[in-house]
Amino acid sequence: MKTGIEQLTLDERLKYLRIMRARYQEADRQTKTALLDQMVAVTGLHRKSVLRQLGGDLQRHPRSTERSATYGPEVQAALAVIAESLDDVCAERRHPQVVTTAEYLAAHGELLLTPTLRAQLAHISLSTVRRHCPPGHDDVPPGSRFGSIII
Repeated sequence: MKTGIEQLTLDERLKYLRIMRARYQEADRQTKTALLDQMVAVTGLHRKSVLRQLGGDLQRHPRSTERSATYGPEVQAALAVIAESLDDVCAERRHPQVVTTAEYLAAHGELLLTPTLRAQLAHISLSTVRRHCPPGHDDVPPGSRFGSIII
């Protein structure tokens, strides 16, 4: 149940449920219903999910396995070619132009654009483009590149 209220982070939600669990366990049936309604409203979870979490340990658990790489070396190589052709602009400016630039480069023989690669580039997120920036590109603080020019 999503509302217009700001969403809690996972840590905030677990902390809130740990606090409420003690009150919930000591309450009578009518109070439990009211507390459960309140927890559903605050957390945005369904009733059954709140009950399930109240019965658990309310701790974060590390992943049992790491995620596998979503994008392979061909996407990495394509992003490197695109970055170079756009003069290594920041990821925020590069991201909207990734597919268009890849198609342009493919038309001029600079990039082999397969349907799979095109689909991956169309679905790539800004964060992923930022992670695949060339090394040393984003380590310059904002405003320092042209600081000596501005008077």
